[in-house]
Amino acid sequence: MRRARVLASVFGLLASSSTMLAAQTPADVPPDAPYRNPRLPAATRVRDLVGRMTLEEKFWQLFMLPGSLDDPA
Repeated sequence: MRRARVLASVFGLLASSSTMLAAQTPADVPPDAPYRNPRLPAATRVRDLVGRMTLEEKFWQLFMLPGSLDDPA
């Protein structure tokens, strides 16, 4: 049930995200970024992380194919 609410929050954030931000490398992300803090609520962490993602990154997160591209089977 909790996982369903978190996923609903993620998809809601993706749907409402209208700005394309520049990609950040791990060196650009501060060590105290909210998404890295396990003590914060999941919705706060998700909102921060999704806000840091580019539209391309969001697309590829939703367009994952099952299996491995290295193994044709």
